[in-house]
Amino acid sequence: MSLQRLLSRLILFCVGPLVLLAVFMAVASVLGKQADRDRKAANLANNFAAVIDQHLHARISALHMLAASPLVDNPARWPDLYREAQGFYQGFGSHVILADPEMHMLFNTRAPFGARLPLLPRPKGHAAAPAALATGKPAVGDVFFGPLAREPLVAIVVPAIRAGEPRYLLLTIFATRQFQELLDRMDLPAGWALILRDGRGEAIARRMPAGFNPETEVDDTGRSIVKSAFSPWSVVLEIPRDIYRQPLIEAAAALGIAILGVTMVSLLGGVLAGRRLRKAVASLVAAPSPGAPPPEIEEIAAVHRLLSEAAAARQLFEQELRESEDRYRSFFEQSIDAVLLTAPDGRILQANPEACRIFGSTEEEIRQLGRAGLVDVNDPRLPAALEERRRTGRFQGELTMVRKDGATFPAEISSALFTDRDGNSRTSMIIRDITERRRTEEELRKYQHHLEELVQERTQDLAAANLRLQELDRLKSMFIASMSHELRTPLNSIIGFTGIILMGMSGPLSEVQKKQLGMVKKSAGHLLELINDVIDVSKIESGKTELSIETFDLALLAEEVKEAVAPVAANKGLKLELHTDGGLMVASDRRRVRQILANLVSNAIKFTPAGGVEILLTVDRATGRAALSGMTGENRDQELFQCPVAGGDDKEKPAPVGEEATVTVRDTGVGMAPADVERLFEAFSRIYIKDRPVVEGTGLGLYLSQRLAALLGGVITVKSEPGRGSEFTLRLPLSFPGEIAKYS
Repeated sequence: MSLQRLLSRLILFCVGPLVLLAVFMAVASVLGKQADRDRKAANLANNFAAVIDQHLHARISALHMLAASPLVDNPARWPDLYREAQGFYQGFGSHVILADPEMHMLFNTRAPFGARLPLLPRPKGHAAAPAALATGKPAVGDVFFGPLAREPLVAIVVPAIRAGEPRYLLLTIFATRQFQELLDRMDLPAGWALILRDGRGEAIARRMPAGFNPETEVDDTGRSIVKSAFSPWSVVLEIPRDIYRQPLIEAAAALGIAILGVTMVSLLGGVLAGRRLRKAVASLVAAPSPGAPPPEIEEIAAVHRLLSEAAAARQLFEQELRESEDRYRSFFEQSIDAVLLTAPDGRILQANPEACRIFGSTEEEIRQLGRAGLVDVNDPRLPAALEERRRTGRFQGELTMVRKDGATFPAEISSALFTDRDGNSRTSMIIRDITERRRTEEELRKYQHHLEELVQERTQDLAAANLRLQELDRLKSMFIASMSHELRTPLNSIIGFTGIILMGMSGPLSEVQKKQLGMVKKSAGHLLELINDVIDVSKIESGKTELSIETFDLALLAEEVKEAVAPVAANKGLKLELHTDGGLMVASDRRRVRQILANLVSNAIKFTPAGGVEILLTVDRATGRAALSGMTGENRDQELFQCPVAGGDDKEKPAPVGEEATVTVRDTGVGMAPADVERLFEAFSRIYIKDRPVVEGTGLGLYLSQRLAALLGGVITVKSEPGRGSEFTLRLPLSFPGEIAKYS
């Protein structure tokens, strides 16, 4: 074959795939444009369907809120529900209807409340009300003509489920023109049509070019249908056949012309390049003309240079290979582990001196035994090891090996398959005798077992000691309670007789005697207060606290506490105010609640300097533990440290959810730092405040208040900031939870 013919075929073979590739890319480009246009149409339909679903979902969610309202269950409160439904109309622009399962309208925001109303219309096709009654779920109906609105409408129905059955129906009915307005705002390409259809196929809203006939002008390829997620409706986007095909035809024609032109240019360039190459190659074998200079062929010189460099590289590689073999031989002979080189059939080709030592055989004897003769065939791990080496060409693990004298020993083996420089498959095995390691591990296991026995014995001793400590703590609490009762009796006598003497019933007293007896009575009262607190603490800790539950007015109780401490506040020049919206009946232990409020208000007076701004006592109602009220006045915009305390132990108890009574005691005193708030409710805790004299107290008031609040099913929270005052909030359930009878 001549070089010219060979070059011609080479050009054809080179250009042919390029032409085929160009044709493929042209077809792919046309199909890509078609896919892009289809995606654009699908996205447009999906976007409009998403807008429709968003409008439907918003109304369904709002109707769900009305259906869940307790106003639905009480016909006497339907006027309030009617007003809330009017709020729905103001928000969504569509009227709301309340109906019973028999389709009687109970009210309609389109008409005044109480007006006589007709039955709900039953439109043809998919009706929302029957569907909601049948499924117990929200339903969206098809288009119907409204008897009151006198225009096409659609309805959304949400059932009010009570005891698993739909008790009432909440409907919102709105005109289809709302969807037409949404459709008119869509950015729709020229000539395209977009239609919103109901479950019967009736058009709810449509936008199409003039004179458009989808039956004759649209194929299935130009039609996209998207179903609504919340209704039986669908969004249909249609592209006329001529508009759908025109861009594809134009793109195909342009690409065909471009491919033809590029192909012709490529063939012409290939022919010219082939002629020049043929002349250059022919000059290498043709006899030179007399006097003609020899051809300058740089490529041939480059080939000679590359061959010389390859020969030098080969010599260097052979030298490095010899050095590598020398290093391997040194490693093989001096390795501290046994090394075997084996063939695929199990023959041992080489064994190093360490292998001869641990097996007790010469290298020749090891070769005669072969690989199978060195491994204990009774080792249950052997089949898995052989399977792993067959599957992966490698194995790393432990097996039992056999010495020359028949003795076995545990060994750690690492084997790998490789190919030598002659192309033969070989396996290298590195074997390490781990007898000493096993012996050491066994001794460590025995030592660990001994330690576990010691730890178990010590744990049992500690458990017994813990039980003894718990019993001693219980006896301590009982002793404190008993002793406190014994101390309280004489103290009551001291206080009583001191009062009698001060009243002058035992004769006249001098001013000095009155002052001294007054100090005695005050000190005895302080001691009695301490003893009473200790008795309460001991009762709580020993689980002996008893509660007396009764129904009382919390606002009146707060008024009593205010009147009781008002003289103390007045002596310090403090303003004590009580804010309440009226009576708030609570079922709880009245004496314990009064004790908590007295402690909170007394602390506010103690830690508010003379001449302070005010002490505010607020009684209110809240729903759920999440409805924490914020501070008032100038502290409202401050982020204060909050420390909720619920229960008597260190674990926070789950706060109940429901209606609660809240009593907030807010002062403008010295306030506390976050670190002080964390230990505020600890027993006998006294908080030191810089530049403030120590305030009298036992350190048990807040501790007892916290524990008593937990006994009553309540919680105390505190907000405080240094220099800005503190706010304590007592939250109590309106009805005492019976399961919290005692606290231990």
